[in-house]
Amino acid sequence: MKYIVLLYKEKDGSYSCYTNDDIPLPYGCTGEGDTAEAAIADWMDCDKFFRESFAQRGVNIPKVEYEFELDYISLLEYYSQFFSLRGLAKITGINSTRLSFYIKGTTQPTSQTKAKIYDGLKLFANDLNQISM
Repeated sequence: MKYIVLLYKEKDGSYSCYTNDDIPLPYGCTGEGDTAEAAIADWMDCDKFFRESFAQRGVNIPKVEYEFELDYISLLEYYSQFFSLRGLAKITGINSTRLSFYIKGTTQPTSQTKAKIYDGLKLFANDLNQISM
């Protein structure tokens, strides 16, 4: 089975991983780190620790797969500290009013809108990577 693990961009710039309660495991994991990769690695270390602990007690834990999904709302909320909603709207191609609804939790973006937000942020990141100092 494959389960979604949400990767959040925290207000301090770090990342955290969480799941909802639908994963049928007798333990829960979290992951934290300065980067998305570090938070995912921390999550996987936590999972490995619990699997080994249960195995030592003779409890067989079914193998599951995790898919890490970036929570776009937390990412937008984080960057709204540095960019106006109008600026984020230009980057993502999503109306600023709609972005504010997503950030506040009034409405949820569709999968297609999430992809558009992701693509816009990725293009912006690529533009920034072109700058040499």
